[in-house]
Amino acid sequence: MEHHSPTPIHEAPTQEEGPTLQEAKEAALVEPVDVDLLEGEDEDQQDKPFDVTLAQHLKQLLGIERNSKKPNPKRLLKFTMISDYNNLQKSYINMGHKLPSMLASNRIAEAKFVPTPAKPLYQHESWFARQLRVKAYHLVQFGLLPESNQGKGASHYSILCEEDVRQSILMYLRTLKTGMISPVKLRRAVNQEIFPGLGFTLSISKSTARRWILKLGYHPVKHSKGMYMDGHK
Repeated sequence: MEHHSPTPIHEAPTQEEGPTLQEAKEAALVEPVDVDLLEGEDEDQQDKPFDVTLAQHLKQLLGIERNSKKPNPKRLLKFTMISDYNNLQKSYINMGHKLPSMLASNRIAEAKFVPTPAKPLYQHESWFARQLRVKAYHLVQFGLLPESNQGKGASHYSILCEEDVRQSILMYLRTLKTGMISPVKLRRAVNQEIFPGLGFTLSISKSTARRWILKLGYHPVKHSKGMYMDGHK
C-alpha cells in the first residue's frame, strides 16, 4: 500500500540541471559526515530531538537573514530547503519509513533539479541530497551552515559577522579582567543583555560562545580551565 506524500515542500523559484556524471562520481567518493566526531552538544541540548534542534536554528537564521539590510535570496532558499527536508524527514519517521533522511533529501533534490539524459535524476542522491543532509547535521551541531569551498573567501554565515553584534561583544569582553573571560559569562551576557539590546530574540549555546571567543582572538589561559585571555596582547 502506498503512502500519501507527506507535507508538501516549497518548490524552488527556478529549477536547475543536476550534477554532471563526473561530479556525481566525485561526490560518491566522499565519506558521509560522522556526526559523532563533531563537537558535542551542550547539556541543555542533549535531550532535544534532531528535528526540534534543527527547526530552532533555522528559525533563528531565517529571522536574522530576513531582518538584515540586504537579505540574501540564495541563503534564504537554502534555509527554506533545509526546513522542507526537516519536515519531510519527520513525516517519514512518523510513517515508519526506513532511511527517512535519504528519502527526504532525495525528494527535495527531485523538486530542485530538472533531469536530462546527460544528468539523470539518480545522480542527485550522491550529490545534492548528500550535501543537504550534511548541512542539516552541521546546523544541528554548530548552529550555522558548513563552510563552502566554492570561490575564494567563501565562508559560512554567522550572526557574529554582523558589525553591531561583533562590536558589542568585543566591548563586553574588554570590560572583563585578563583571564576572567569564559563561555558561560559570554553566553549569559549575549542572551540576557547584548541580543535584547540589539533587538534580537535569539540565544546562543555555550559551545557557540566558546567558538566566538576563539574567533575574536582570545586564547585559553594555561592552568585555568574554561578561561580565556586576549591573544592580541
